Amino acid sequence: SKVDPNLDQPICILSDTNESVSATKLTTITKPDAQSKQETPLNKTDTQSKWESPITKPSIQSMKETPLTKPGAQSVQETPFKQVMALKNKPVFRPTASLPQQVVTDWIAGCVEMMDRRRKGKDSLSGRDEGQCGDRGATGLVKVEECTGETATDKEGVVIELNLSTSSISNLTSFPTVPSFDPEYHPQPPTLATFSHQATDTGFLSYCQTPSGSGALQHQLNNGDQKTKEKIFQSVMLCDLLDMVTNHQSCQVVQKLCSCVGHDMLEKLVIPVSKQFITLSLHPSGHQAVLAVLAVASQDQKNMITSQLENENTLLQLLKDKHGYFVVQRCLPYIQAETISCIAKSLECRVVEVGRHPKASAFLQEFFRQFNGKDRLVDILQEKVMESLHCLAYSDTGIWLVQTVIQLGHQTAITMAIGWLENNMQNVLEDCNAVLVARSLVQQLLARSMKGIQNTWSQAMDRLVDKMMDTMVVVVNGETLPLIIVAAMHHAGHIMVQEVVRQKEWLGESREKMKRVMEQHRLRLRVDTYGCLVVKGLEGWM
Repeated sequence: SKVDPNLDQPICILSDTNESVSATKLTTITKPDAQSKQETPLNKTDTQSKWESPITKPSIQSMKETPLTKPGAQSVQETPFKQVMALKNKPVFRPTASLPQQVVTDWIAGCVEMMDRRRKGKDSLSGRDEGQCGDRGATGLVKVEECTGETATDKEGVVIELNLSTSSISNLTSFPTVPSFDPEYHPQPPTLATFSHQATDTGFLSYCQTPSGSGALQHQLNNGDQKTKEKIFQSVMLCDLLDMVTNHQSCQVVQKLCSCVGHDMLEKLVIPVSKQFITLSLHPSGHQAVLAVLAVASQDQKNMITSQLENENTLLQLLKDKHGYFVVQRCLPYIQAETISCIAKSLECRVVEVGRHPKASAFLQEFFRQFNGKDRLVDILQEKVMESLHCLAYSDTGIWLVQTVIQLGHQTAITMAIGWLENNMQNVLEDCNAVLVARSLVQQLLARSMKGIQNTWSQAMDRLVDKMMDTMVVVVNGETLPLIIVAAMHHAGHIMVQEVVRQKEWLGESREKMKRVMEQHRLRLRVDTYGCLVVKGLEGWM
């Protein structure tokens, strides 16, 4: 120990070992009284500089590296009083527990506390007098006590009073709910008496529009008796059908109901569906109800619905909608001859508009496939499509309609397509969409041709090949080449040329001439990206 001449008490006691010195080894220092301070006044400037000078506590590692010497070997350095006080008041670092351990400890403590509160709450409720509970039930006054403190004596319980009248309690109907944790749970529907009571207001409709209610009614329609199904049907008919089928959950009940009721009951359901056919067909959920009715209805009931397609505005409105198009396409197997003629006549002046629309074009393709050759107006409509080749053959959507008409093999349509290709050969081979129409035409001509025998279709194919070889095109460097060679090196035209050279054995007089032209420009084609594909097709590799 070392005694400061200004202080009559020892400053500190240091350990005589080489172990690490911690803040806890400093002994408590008695602060000098006021009288001693007055006897040894300090200069203001010196005091301020001493207090303002930063004092850093030596780290444990640094103290390990410089061990202290034993007492007597070397005198301990004098330590000012203020420096010792700063070392004493500086917070000492103590490592805390790891974060996962602390989180788990807090979670376990919270669970224990919650279980204790719940147990105390149940004990307080179980100690009530049964007579008092009966009196509250008669008067309609319900009291619920909840212990909100950590212990029963910390805070008083909170009393919640719910004044429920007897009439309001009688109007409540307990509908089943499906628990999410039990996949095997099958909800039970309300009793039969409940249906007639709830159907007079929005109770039954609201119940059908919930997942649990919709599932319960569908389960009852599958496994219930005929009397229960009739009760559900009556409740559905008392509600607004538009509100029922425009909701996804309640619409499933209507769909299931269509397959569970008899013909007489279904007739009552078909009439409102037919009256609101357009509105329901355009709705995401309503069109499912229309399809469900069409699947089980009789032919007379189907005619009641499909006859509305004879109206041109109704037909176009449904064809341009993604839901309505699906309904109209489902109606095709059920429409009668009169309706077929009306549809063909309505679309006769709208061929380009319908052919360029993605949904309407798909319907018209299916319409041609089902009624090709069955009605004169349908054949006329196909001719109208071929007359509009200048608009449809260059469209991304119209080409599929044109190819469908060509593949159906109507003689008039093929003849019109041959004339269009002969007059627009170069433009067709340079367009990515029109060249697909030309390939479909070539496939039809080759399929109708016969090897070694000249007929109308083989002669038409020879004319098209001669047209490609006789037409000369000026390329970039000023060189003149046959159109068939230029098309063979084109990203779109090589599709047509490749189809021709692959089926060269079916050609007539133009076959030998085409081989000579291809052999003349073989080297040019072999080094080209698309021309090499034509050469492979000519050699039989593709």
